[in-house]
Amino acid sequence: MLGGIYTYVDARFVAGPYDNNRVPDVARELLKLNANYRFDPNFSLFGELVYTGPRNLDLGNRAEQGGYTVANLAATWARRSWTLQARLNNVTDKQYTEFASFFGTRALYPSPERNLMLTLSRDF
Repeated sequence: MLGGIYTYVDARFVAGPYDNNRVPDVARELLKLNANYRFDPNFSLFGELVYTGPRNLDLGNRAEQGGYTVANLAATWARRSWTLQARLNNVTDKQYTEFASFFGTRALYPSPERNLMLTLSRDF
C-alpha cells in the first residue's frame, strides 16, 4: 500500500509592522510519503520519507533555516495477541532541527539522531 500527504501553508501576518511577512518557524511545505508491504498476515514492513520545507526564523524574514528530509523504517510481526515492532527513525542519521528561533542570534534545537525503538504489546 502506498500513501502520501502534501500540505502547503502560506502563514503570513496580515497587519502591523510585519504585514505580509511569513510567520516564523512555519514551513511552507510538508510532504510525507509512505509504503507498507504485508508479507503475510503476521509480518509487514513500512517505510516513510518526511520532507519539511525551509522556514523563516525571525519576524523580519531576514534569517532562514533550510528544509530537510528524514527517512524512517519499521517492521511489525504479530502472532495471536502479541505484536513486536522495530522502528528505525532518521535512517540516514541526518542532522536537522524541527525547532529553531532567532532573537538576534540563531538558536537551533537539534532533533534526534538515528534512533531505534522496540515495542512489544499484547492485546487482552
